[in-house]
Amino acid sequence: MHSEYAPHQLVGSRLRAVRLSFGLSQEAFADTVKAVGLDIGEPNFCSKRLVQKWEAGVHGMPAARYRHAIEKLTGEPFSYLCAPTAPKDRTDAARRVSRAIATMTVLEAELFDLHAFLNREPEPEAEYGPRQ
Repeated sequence: MHSEYAPHQLVGSRLRAVRLSFGLSQEAFADTVKAVGLDIGEPNFCSKRLVQKWEAGVHGMPAARYRHAIEKLTGEPFSYLCAPTAPKDRTDAARRVSRAIATMTVLEAELFDLHAFLNREPEPEAEYGPRQ
């Protein structure tokens, strides 16, 4: 999210904790992020210095190619490493509210569908195998 209105910022201490949980040095983490980027078709130029800057809070939000590689590496959404930032002004706050409402609407529809799926009567073959 390299936009002027990025609503979240990477929390360096969270990234450091995740890196350490994998038992990786900053250099090894950078090398792994690079390798994962190649594996997912999004090459990146991660370096020990870049990891240092992220952990120190010098860079508030890595570019998408780094976020995607870190998500793949950790198995968790990148948002787990982030914290919300305060709105810049009323316009920014209104924009965020609109996005949040749109997101909630989509999630509400998905939750409704999943709830309906879980509460329907099971198909006989699903419970007892195919009918003969």
